[in-house]
Amino acid sequence: MKVALALLGAALLAGCTDPVTEDDLRYDSLRAETRRAYAAAFLDQPFAEGAISIVAEEHGEMTTYTLVPCRGGTFACAEGLHGRAGSMTAGPDYVAVAGAYPGRTFYLAPGGGGVLRRHGINSPLA
Repeated sequence: MKVALALLGAALLAGCTDPVTEDDLRYDSLRAETRRAYAAAFLDQPFAEGAISIVAEEHGEMTTYTLVPCRGGTFACAEGLHGRAGSMTAGPDYVAVAGAYPGRTFYLAPGGGGVLRRHGINSPLA
């Protein structure tokens, strides 16, 4: 009788959860979810403290950029270019800023990393 009640309880509990798919059990997806949870809990998020200063290599030289959140937090403005606004899109692993600096898209990761994409070429950010 106790075994039957335990099995019934487990079956009822299983009905209250989302179904687990094979993709959920893959090592890669578990590792990505763990990394995202760690980043959300312990790493600085892009624009959480305001403006961001970025250093990236372009044409073999170091170039600096400054992005400032503007227009209610849905856009990022380029500092020093009369407030040119770029669109800001949040993904699970990064915040993408496009249009603040012509021809450049910034992918900003929690903790300060990321990538600058210019004409299809990716450069790491610092």
